[in-house]
Amino acid sequence: MLKKIAIFFLVIMLCLCSATSCVIEIDDRTEIGETSAETAPETYNSYVSIPPLADALEESMLKADNALNEIFGDKNYDGVELKVVIVEDAEQEFTVNGVTTYSRAVRQLSNLVSEKLNCRVSVLAVPYDAFLSDAQSSLDAGLFYADVVCVPQKAIGYLKNRNMIADLNELYGDVFNAECYNAAATAQSAGNNKLYGVVGNAAISPNAYTCVYLNKKVSDAYGFTSEIYEAVNNGTWTLELMLGYRSRCAEKHSDIVSIGTSDTDFFIESVFGASGMNYMSTSIGNLPTLANNGAQLDNLVAKLRGVIADASSYIAAENAHELFAQDKLLFCVDTLGNASKLNGNFTVLPMPKVDAEQEEYYTPADENAVVFCVLSSNDRTQYAVDLIRAFNEAGDMLYAGLTRDYLDHVLRNEESYRYIEDILKAPVYDFAYMYGDSYASVAASSYEALKQAVTTKLQYSYYTGRQAYALKNDLKKIFS
Repeated sequence: MLKKIAIFFLVIMLCLCSATSCVIEIDDRTEIGETSAETAPETYNSYVSIPPLADALEESMLKADNALNEIFGDKNYDGVELKVVIVEDAEQEFTVNGVTTYSRAVRQLSNLVSEKLNCRVSVLAVPYDAFLSDAQSSLDAGLFYADVVCVPQKAIGYLKNRNMIADLNELYGDVFNAECYNAAATAQSAGNNKLYGVVGNAAISPNAYTCVYLNKKVSDAYGFTSEIYEAVNNGTWTLELMLGYRSRCAEKHSDIVSIGTSDTDFFIESVFGASGMNYMSTSIGNLPTLANNGAQLDNLVAKLRGVIADASSYIAAENAHELFAQDKLLFCVDTLGNASKLNGNFTVLPMPKVDAEQEEYYTPADENAVVFCVLSSNDRTQYAVDLIRAFNEAGDMLYAGLTRDYLDHVLRNEESYRYIEDILKAPVYDFAYMYGDSYASVAASSYEALKQAVTTKLQYSYYTGRQAYALKNDLKKIFS
């Protein structure tokens, strides 16, 4: 039976949470159900035999319980009903019979938060377009909508442009600095002493994260597999190394392409995200400015031009999954959420480093990666800060549940299981994706400029320079 499991943990509560401490409401516009056998994707069932593991949630549950006890102590909300809205259209699919470890983690986490704060949490899943309409209507009518909303990062700019989002720094001050928060990602929403979004351990978006799929059948046949794993493990997994395998494959099969993906724009943006660079330099105390990436960006643009121009090393095709299943691709660059749609024997790898000087692996996060925020229509903001903290302090439960479900229902080997958690915990959020969907100058000065520089051979600075005046004005509007 194909059960749809939402990217973000709270959506799962809509179907599976039955505990009395948490009330779950289902919006009529949200489709939650089963996929027919005719439309269900085929799955590869030759999993590597892995010994039974201990309860995946036991350790993280104990850690979360201790953390919430220490943070909230005897705090008591006297049974107040709190509302959280989760905005998400995309869904993660697993082939599962019965309850997943992830759904169990969600239920236990929601019960734990309700218990520690003595509150009654109501969670509503709403599609993106419906959320924008409902939130605007509530603001116009002066009505309360939700205590906390969790939205794709692209919504931050839309909400700010319409005065629908609250400044978290004004409401709470400098409180989002605990270890459960992703400081670098959170800072991407900030500027001029204002903060509009928070990213933490509970913000998990596999459909928004890019990774690499290794065709293990091909790599096994050529004897590459163990050295690729070794490169990933010792930190020498680079884009150049990926491309180098093409010439070795060509010795026997000239039709094998090193890297395949569904779309060149997606590939360009993904490689940029994997570099760890950001398009904008942000901090809560200053207006954002164009990041000074200098020679690192120039080298990346030149490298991408070379990759895309080499038909033997790179191909962008709508049928990339089919080519991968036909063993015509050694690597496929795609989102982690598409793992269940791939056929064949594969290993999930992190995106490679752009060059040997890069110290860490980074996971590109697109515009749909989720962010916590508070709407300006919220007239009881005292609860939101604790809800956000509680969910993110307990967020490791969700990593444990999700990675175990990937192992049990999607992944082909234990190596993928080892890499999945690293991929999930290293997302690179970006100011450009938070505001670019609603402010044209932001998009034109960032990811659009990059794609044009790679495909037209003009300098990145040429395209950003054309937007300098408009960008300056838009930044002042955003953070006025």
